[in-house]
Amino acid sequence: MNQKDLEEKILNYLNNEDSLSKTAERIIDFLFHTKLKDLIPNQIQLPDISAFLPLFQNLKKLEEALATNPTTIYPYHTLGEGIDQKTGEALADFLTSLEVEPSAKLIEDLLKQKAFQDIIANIIESGIIEFNKKTNPLFGMIQATGLDKQIKSFIQLFLPNFMPKIANFLHSTSFGENSTLTKDMVLVALHTDFGELKLPSGEKLEEAKQKWEVLKNQIAVDSKLNSTISGAMTSVLTLTKAITKDESLFSLLQVPESEYIKFKKTMSIHFAKQTVQYAPKEEIKNLLVGILEEIGI
Repeated sequence: MNQKDLEEKILNYLNNEDSLSKTAERIIDFLFHTKLKDLIPNQIQLPDISAFLPLFQNLKKLEEALATNPTTIYPYHTLGEGIDQKTGEALADFLTSLEVEPSAKLIEDLLKQKAFQDIIANIIESGIIEFNKKTNPLFGMIQATGLDKQIKSFIQLFLPNFMPKIANFLHSTSFGENSTLTKDMVLVALHTDFGELKLPSGEKLEEAKQKWEVLKNQIAVDSKLNSTISGAMTSVLTLTKAITKDESLFSLLQVPESEYIKFKKTMSIHFAKQTVQYAPKEEIKNLLVGILEEIGI
């Protein structure tokens, strides 16, 4: 077959919904009915991360594209406006049901950080001062001597000893069967106006670019990171094979035959219609011609 005839056949194929639909069905059957252990390679050996870094050398055009007004992409002021209220509540209930919560030790470790200790000390200090202003007639004299300024230092001295108790209190009152903290946090996140989020200034973005360069260069020489990623992927593949054994995706999902046929038909028709409507058919044709020539057809 000469190249002209081959190109004509490929273009006819790309404009034929029935042929495209049959191809899609064949691919879906292959993916769903082939044993997963045969689909999954024994090992995936990726190139070092440094091989991908040149792709991120010049991001100016990408930055300009991302600088587009976000309202043209998501024309709402909150995440919740883009979904039905009942969907938001169902999402909050689902996330709450997972019961992912920090341990008391994790809360304690967070509270031990200086920023949190300063916040707690300031709250206690403000409470003591306000209470004494209203109830202690001699407090004015204490302020005159400057002793009130030592309250915070006194609090900070003893605060580390109270952190375990504070952490246990927060853990016991904020999490558990009767807690609504997770659900409340999800609902707040859904209904918080994007304007409440402080975006970085131009100066901060420039600083971030410099730090990105440092990070990128460090990743390029981090052999431990490359080894970790490779080992993790191999472990996932091994575990997946061990779990699935001789199962196919079809048998693993236990999809009723009638539902599978319906799914396959819907997906194949959608693929065919989208392909026929796809504009740059010349590019696809050239790609397929090149592949077929390499195969030797």
